[in-house]
Amino acid sequence: MEVEVLNYGAMIRALQVPDHAGNVSDVVLGFDSLSAYLRPHRIGAVIGRYANRIGGARFVLDGRTYELAANDG
Repeated sequence: MEVEVLNYGAMIRALQVPDHAGNVSDVVLGFDSLSAYLRPHRIGAVIGRYANRIGGARFVLDGRTYELAANDG
């Protein structure tokens, strides 16, 4: 297997995988240029809704509060 990941949002551009016969195919829908990834649809992005910062170093999910390690400063 081989994966191609952009350093812009850790977007997966390509994923080459072999089938049972050893034929390799790209199984990810990717674009040919970075400008295409900058459009609103952002397919392949790995980042989540709260990329990089969660205020107060805690969040609530299904009524349960989760405490996180806080950033310095």
